[in-house]
Amino acid sequence: MHRFYRPIIFAVLFTMICLPVAAHADPFEFGGLREGLSVSQANNVEISPTPANPGTDLRNAHKFMGYGTLVMGALAAVSSSSHSAHRATSYAAIALGGATVATGFTEYKGYIDLSDGFSRYDIHAVLGTAGLVAFTAAVLMAEADQSHSGFGVASAVSMGLSVVAIKW
Repeated sequence: MHRFYRPIIFAVLFTMICLPVAAHADPFEFGGLREGLSVSQANNVEISPTPANPGTDLRNAHKFMGYGTLVMGALAAVSSSSHSAHRATSYAAIALGGATVATGFTEYKGYIDLSDGFSRYDIHAVLGTAGLVAFTAAVLMAEADQSHSGFGVASAVSMGLSVVAIKW
């Protein structure tokens, strides 16, 4: 198998295995289930476990894909001596970054409101999206055989600061 495909296959398998696990259990939160009541057609009351927060799955997916994007970006930075690994991890970072931005806007759209100034959610969304755009620009510049390290560094800084903005 060509060396270029191995990192891509690894990234895809990593995403396929880790995201479903991450979407169903957050190791940093406790009490993920609560007892809920559901009424059947015969008016019998059943107790069944229901998620404490129905949006938790998408929120966990967003969080872990964001961390995965940072990891892939870091791997792209340190693998610059190996063209195939550098290229594969860059594309994996763009794919994960796009999915992260999409799930972020889907799940947290109610938190983003630039009309009242910048909240930490607004800053997180703007920096994360800017990081994805800069990383995509870096890859496009690399494909055109242009110097792209400045955009790569800018995207990493922007994505990293988006995590700092939401955590603190």
